[in-house]
Amino acid sequence: RIANALSDAHRMSGIIVGLLNMARAEYDKSQIKMEPIRMDELLMEVRENLLRANSRYNININYDDSLLADDADEALSLRANHYLLSLALRNLIENNCKYSDNQTSNITISLKDKHIALSFVDNGIGMTVDEQRSIFKPFFRGNHQVSEGHGIGMALAQRIITLHKGQLQVNSKEGHGTTFWVKF
Repeated sequence: RIANALSDAHRMSGIIVGLLNMARAEYDKSQIKMEPIRMDELLMEVRENLLRANSRYNININYDDSLLADDADEALSLRANHYLLSLALRNLIENNCKYSDNQTSNITISLKDKHIALSFVDNGIGMTVDEQRSIFKPFFRGNHQVSEGHGIGMALAQRIITLHKGQLQVNSKEGHGTTFWVKF
């Protein structure tokens, strides 16, 4: 009974934290502290934190040749809220790792028309067309619930990326994996 109560309390705590983060992502942008952040450095930081928490994850960050341009350093910087953007990136990477057999997320960072472009790719179970339409709705859980969760992570990631004037899209095929695309 105590074990069940502790499990329920842990699950409820996760939901509360998720809801609080959703509320933070709904703030008026003028009330959120924004600072210059380099996207490549933030990705590396999020990767290190995730690997510390789950050593079974395999997180690969690939750098596109577009980053060799003379103005790449400046183009990789954006004004962002460190905490919120870290949370969005973490959710995208974890989603890849949770739903792939080998717990892998392959991330590519590039510059396209002076925009930062990120792709988060897994070779996992994929999603149906209906699941793709609903993935960014709060509390949505797909048909293949292979891991614990509350259905908040992808809705939160989308809100945070939108708050940062970015776009988030998903492309998936059931049985063949999922790709999340982010553009700032």
